Amino acid sequence: MYNLLLKKAFVPPTSESKILKHGFTPETVQKVYELPFLIKCDINITMFQYKIIHNILATKMSLYRAKMSDNDVCLQCLAETHSLDRMFLRCSSVIAFWKTFQNWWTNKTTQQLVLSNSMILYGVFSKTEHRYSLNYALLIAKFSIYCSCLHDEKLSFDSFLILLKQKLKIQKEIAFKNNALTAFHESFQHII
Repeated sequence: MYNLLLKKAFVPPTSESKILKHGFTPETVQKVYELPFLIKCDINITMFQYKIIHNILATKMSLYRAKMSDNDVCLQCLAETHSLDRMFLRCSSVIAFWKTFQNWWTNKTTQQLVLSNSMILYGVFSKTEHRYSLNYALLIAKFSIYCSCLHDEKLSFDSFLILLKQKLKIQKEIAFKNNALTAFHESFQHII
């Protein structure tokens, strides 16, 4: 009875239709919602991915609509409206960033990587050898892109690498204190 009542009362998040358009099924959408909480990051990164999933991350477009910005132009290419998809998928600067990311990943892991829009926005769910560390690196890469937009800085792959190194150093210290250094090295040794 409770399950029946829950099905009638539950309304899926408005963001779910966008997730479904990226090739997920109603049965696999739950994995998208769970992923940010499965990757061991600081809470800021977890909540950052949560905001991407629920399409509530502030962009120039949303700030302009709320009359909190003078314009809604993409800060990287200065060409089009700065939306979530533009910031992470369609801006010419970010397209070059993701190509560099793919090459970097292949060099580090010898694993050929071709990122889809779905993988960039929501993560990697296929059974791949380094899936955990790839999802971690993707989260940090997106956060790096967002920070460069937030601070009106030119997008830089080197900035991402510096941020990744800082975050991994913190993760290593946490692993050391929790006697989990072996698990840390198994997950991240190829990208350290």
